[in-house]
Amino acid sequence: LLSKMMVDDRVQVTGEEGLVGEVAFTGKHHWIQLGNFHGEEAAFPPKVLRDLKRQFSAGVQTVAVIPVLPHGVVQFGSRLSLMESMGFVYDVSCLMHQLGFIHGALQ
Repeated sequence: LLSKMMVDDRVQVTGEEGLVGEVAFTGKHHWIQLGNFHGEEAAFPPKVLRDLKRQFSAGVQTVAVIPVLPHGVVQFGSRLSLMESMGFVYDVSCLMHQLGFIHGALQ
């Protein structure tokens, strides 16, 4: 799964204060599915709601925001509705930490 995602690589560097900033600050991931989103809307500030609604209206069904400290945060979106996978969160974290040991890989 990670290999498939890395083939169509899109990297966005951002100094965000919304969901990405929260994940960076707390060190805790967020996994948000469109199907469950409507019951969770009150948990998010207006800026985060706007960002998530924009992604969902573009066809995204699942958003995963994962901290890879000290390197930053990665965000994944899928057009499929995917149940939360701690294995995926762990694999992403491990991969990014491994890349961190390769000079220049995460710069």
